[in-house]
Amino acid sequence: MSQSANHLYEFGPFRLNPAERLLLRDGEPAPLPPKVFEILLLLVRSHGRLLKKGEMIAAIWPDAYVEEGNLTHYISDLRKALGESRGDHSYIETVPRIGYRFVAEVREWHDKGDRLPEVEKEGSVVQADTGARENQPARRQLASRLILAAGVILSALAVTQWYFGRASQPRQAQPAPAVKSIAVLPFKPLVVEGRDESFEMGMADSLIMKLSGIRELIVRPARAVRKYTALDQDAVAAGRELMVEAVLDGSVQWSGERVRVTVRLLSVSNGATLWTYQCDEYCTNVFVAQDAISEKVAKALAPVLSSEERRQLAKRPTINNEAYHFYLKGNHHLYLYTQADREKALSYFQQAITLDPNYALAHAGIAKVYADMSGGDYLRPVEAMPKAKQAAERALAADETLAEAHYAMAMVKWWGDWDWPGAEREFRRALALNHNFVTASSYYSRFLSRAGRFAEALREAERAEQLDPLSLPVSSEIISVLYLMRQYDLAIEKCRNTLELHPSDVGRRVVHQSLGDIFIQKQMYQEAIAEWRQAIAFDRSNRNLGRLGYAYAKAGQKAEAQQILQELEDQVTRRRASAVHIARIYVGLGNKDRALDWLRKGYDERSDHVLSLGVDPVYDGLRTDPRFVEMLRGIGLASL
Repeated sequence: MSQSANHLYEFGPFRLNPAERLLLRDGEPAPLPPKVFEILLLLVRSHGRLLKKGEMIAAIWPDAYVEEGNLTHYISDLRKALGESRGDHSYIETVPRIGYRFVAEVREWHDKGDRLPEVEKEGSVVQADTGARENQPARRQLASRLILAAGVILSALAVTQWYFGRASQPRQAQPAPAVKSIAVLPFKPLVVEGRDESFEMGMADSLIMKLSGIRELIVRPARAVRKYTALDQDAVAAGRELMVEAVLDGSVQWSGERVRVTVRLLSVSNGATLWTYQCDEYCTNVFVAQDAISEKVAKALAPVLSSEERRQLAKRPTINNEAYHFYLKGNHHLYLYTQADREKALSYFQQAITLDPNYALAHAGIAKVYADMSGGDYLRPVEAMPKAKQAAERALAADETLAEAHYAMAMVKWWGDWDWPGAEREFRRALALNHNFVTASSYYSRFLSRAGRFAEALREAERAEQLDPLSLPVSSEIISVLYLMRQYDLAIEKCRNTLELHPSDVGRRVVHQSLGDIFIQKQMYQEAIAEWRQAIAFDRSNRNLGRLGYAYAKAGQKAEAQQILQELEDQVTRRRASAVHIARIYVGLGNKDRALDWLRKGYDERSDHVLSLGVDPVYDGLRTDPRFVEMLRGIGLASL
């Protein structure tokens, strides 16, 4: 990356000044984090040439081991800073699984305002013509050398004066750099036999919840750390993958009624131990341990706390140890996302509130289970959402300051009551109580996009991505917002980035689903069919079948579309599918009346799928029909 520091680079509305590490947009500073700036400089200096990922990692992180996912995340941040997410311009081309290329035209200037001569390219890296510089007037060269020499002398004098001045003063230890982001890893058992992973994760989850109330600290959510349960897990390596500055790594062991807990706060940059703590002699129960750990971590990372932050740290959701263990088991199954696990989660949450009727978190968990069952076509919304509402109301009655309770009520008001203003108040209240609440942030983005407030939705989704950069659901939400904005090419680019970060079966399924929707709107019907077939290979859900049937219909393959229609109509009869999936296929077949009939059925059953009618391009052909407008008015979307 060596290059004369007095070169300036211009592309689009930007000017890049390497010497001052400054990026200007239309003359105004456009701040970039250090690594993002270095990546931009590397790309610009190599513009037009494909840079392989390994080559870029070696140039940007020469002395550290860095995962490709980190590079992908920084490239995503760079795209946002350059305005690609708003569709301003396309500067960076992704070559899947290989690397990146800077494709914009780059102009190179001397910092005194002289444009450099036309260049020759080695590969496509800009190289200035040295002969042109040799022909500059000798007077200018001499003046430059004198100025440089004077600068060196003055700098040397200043350093000497500073050194001797410092030598006469007492030395003080320099404070460690402030930690602004942390991950709490699942606790490890000291005795492997009979280990309880739900309790180990629950210890981490409880601390995450407590620390998330500190406004100056970014805490990775429980969902992000769940996979780090291996007994031989390298905590520092996990911190690098999670892109945080510090990790809290702990172990736990029960001894009769006492619990022994040991924790270490580790720096991710160098693996140094910043702080250690052992709770052994006086930790008569798990709640004492959690209080002690969270208090000491908070003092280490944020010495000055507001009264509200101190209150959140001191809060105990329950004092019943058995109820707490039931809640942990319920929460463990809730995030496995199968219907069988949802039913287990519901049972455990109910056992928890039997032991502690005022356990607000358990009531909020019940509300979440019923909302998930409604949204996943496992239980009809008219049956599920009243139960979710009752549980959310009990959660708020037990603890009005619980962010999870307000989030549960937000989902009830949105999905169940179609109360858009009320839902937004609850979303905003949840995020005010816990600014690290990634799930609430992601669903608030979804709420905003379905309300047609796309710019706000994209900002909220990007904020969620900052809180959890490796979250597949958050990446999926950004793709969804771009799709609804009709920014199809940007959505495809985000799909490719997502697949690079999440090459697992789940990641591939999500990307196939998203690309299937996008390709239909780009009238690439055979490509869409191929994507939906691959998605169904991972998940033969009614939602996916409905979209494949729509793709067949748009492609003119009516026999295949009719076959899926028959299967879905049978599922609706057995109360296992939303009518909206069938309506979509009739839209593709051009049968407006049948499409509106089935949409009305979905409306009457209060399916959450109708909440996107106001913005989904699938229904653009129905928007002037009075029957469609009437449904939008009933949902609360008539103004869209």
